[in-house]
Amino acid sequence: MYIVWDVFGGQPVPREEHNGEGFHYRVGYRPLENGGRMSTSQVRDPTSSELIVYDVPIFQKYEFFVQSVNRIGEAPILGGERKMGYSGEGRKRMTEGHLC
Repeated sequence: MYIVWDVFGGQPVPREEHNGEGFHYRVGYRPLENGGRMSTSQVRDPTSSELIVYDVPIFQKYEFFVQSVNRIGEAPILGGERKMGYSGEGRKRMTEGHLC
């Protein structure tokens, strides 16, 4: 499953926008069937804009979010809310982000 986000029009977040050391993304995802548990992954490369999650069932509904984080704290979820999508449906893009 691909989870893709776009904060600065497909460009990496400029260093001056990191607002602190340790800038990275926290990506959460969970299957909605049977009350699935939220899993999170840390994407440590600030130039990255996607996470690939392997070994998930095809065409299962998921809830997911992307959030920027640094040593000071965390920003609101990108786009202001959690999104829904299906595994195997293609790239899902998050936009309109806010940074710490």
